[in-house]
Amino acid sequence: MRTLANPPNSCLYVKKRNDLTDALTLTPSYLRNTFSDSGLVIDYRDWQIPLGRRFRSLKVWFILRSYGIDGIQSVIRNHIKLGDYFHSLVKSRDDLFEVLAGPAFALNVITCKPQRGAETRVALDTDGTVNAMQSGARLEANALTKQVYEHVNAQGEFYLTSAVIGGIYAIRIVSANTQTEKKYLKRCFDVLVDATETYLKSLDQVSANGAKPTN
Repeated sequence: MRTLANPPNSCLYVKKRNDLTDALTLTPSYLRNTFSDSGLVIDYRDWQIPLGRRFRSLKVWFILRSYGIDGIQSVIRNHIKLGDYFHSLVKSRDDLFEVLAGPAFALNVITCKPQRGAETRVALDTDGTVNAMQSGARLEANALTKQVYEHVNAQGEFYLTSAVIGGIYAIRIVSANTQTEKKYLKRCFDVLVDATETYLKSLDQVSANGAKPTN
């Protein structure tokens, strides 16, 4: 639901609503009445924990009324397809990128390779978490990925986020927006490719000249 309503909220299903309202109600004795106690009417003030904050569940109600169940299902399925599409783009350039996680819903997490086809020793621990041996290739990959990430964000056409996972600097690409289309993801991927190839050429020149790289 957060895809359609930015503030964090979720649906809560209860078998017996009285168990929820009795735990949260602040109704003093002089406001109690037969209709509310019998369940014939619903006092919505007792249906959310942050009683003194904004009524977030109202946004969920508007979304349900606007999209309907079929509409919400369609939005979720489309985001999953878009996540799979971007994942396929990344896999088509495995000489430049490695996939760390995804596609998960609309999220892909990637890192750049310092050399075309270089092995950067990305592995999973027994608990499923990413483990990176801090080899020279991995350190170069982290530096390259950070440069590409900062370059793309500085351009202002797309906004990406980053993370460090098990010592690996990663770029997170999320396409969970109602206006997202394949053409935008393709453009984002092309920008990532251009930036990565540009910095790889810079690294090649540095290696050839023995000078320090410039941003």
